Amino acid sequence: MALAHRLRDAIRRLNPHIPVGAQDEACRMVLNPNIPGQVQANRQMHRWLVEGVPSSTRETARPAATG
Repeated sequence: MALAHRLRDAIRRLNPHIPVGAQDEACRMVLNPNIPGQVQANRQMHRWLVEGVPSSTRETARPAATG
């Protein structure tokens, strides 16, 4: 998917300081949020855009920004 490639590139460009694994995790979460309901998924996506996508990687203390 062309958009997935562009998302991954943007995450890497905006977050060069975080590990590649955390960048990939953020990309996976955005592409497949696994949130039931369109309204809830839309609200979560908005939160991620504003606050960043949370990461479980220990090397980073702040969430990965997605855009």
